Amino acid sequence: MNGTLTRVLSLFKEEKKLTAAGVTGLVLAAGLALYMLWFDTVILPEGDVGRAFSFDAAVGLFVLTIAILLPFAGMNTGSRKKVRGLLFYSTLLSYGIETIQHLRGINPRFTEAGSVFDSIIGAFFGVITLVIITATIWITAAFFRKKEIYSHQPFVTSIRYAFLSVLAANAAGLWMIVIQGSHTGETGNIIVLHGLGYHALQTLPLTGFLLLHSHRSPVRLHRLVHIGGISWMAALFLIFIQTVTGRSVFTFEALPFAAFLSFMIWGSVAAWAAWKYFQLKLPLFRDKHRVS
Repeated sequence: MNGTLTRVLSLFKEEKKLTAAGVTGLVLAAGLALYMLWFDTVILPEGDVGRAFSFDAAVGLFVLTIAILLPFAGMNTGSRKKVRGLLFYSTLLSYGIETIQHLRGINPRFTEAGSVFDSIIGAFFGVITLVIITATIWITAAFFRKKEIYSHQPFVTSIRYAFLSVLAANAAGLWMIVIQGSHTGETGNIIVLHGLGYHALQTLPLTGFLLLHSHRSPVRLHRLVHIGGISWMAALFLIFIQTVTGRSVFTFEALPFAAFLSFMIWGSVAAWAAWKYFQLKLPLFRDKHRVS
């Protein structure tokens, strides 16, 4: 366990700029959380501090995850420097626009009450989004070009599934830009697809890492990584279909229920991986395993 923590800290140290950008988002989110303890989250006419909080926290976590995964992409020094710069500056700008505009009472993306300047800021925010999408596509391509020795492939394969999920999240983001909002039909909300797509960057590589260190057959581990990754992607596809029809995914209907079952399949793989990992890494689990 100590070795794993040391390795993670070394990855953060290797990507200082991205780590700083990620921590900045989490610090801003913490500040907004304190703000919401004393003040109303809604700031007229369009501001919502709760949305700024969730954005800063989500983007901060996203960039910190990229900081951990980027060293495994096999990018050359020049490409890695360019991607790092794109993500660093674009995320800092996005924090500033999202936070300041909501505190001013203005929707940072699709304002109806703001001035011409606010509309320009919203358009610029769209450009920043495209920059972040470009950077993630660049990293995705690097992972799919990367060749890894077979024993390490479960982890790399899980990262590939994660970035495919991020591409789906990016498509959802472009969808929202095109329609100038996040709602479809009567109750559909694209933001669910967008958020779950990005959170695959934490869930799927973590599952791959746990599987890689469970000391099981590489063939079996690779099969489990595929099961988990395909299940997650299937859930996203089902959520996409439900959203396209303009219906909420938080209803007891066939598509949301099937998506839930798909997530449960991934969850079962993740739980099994965690159990096997802790059996090997923690004395309490090891002793219990030996007794059984």
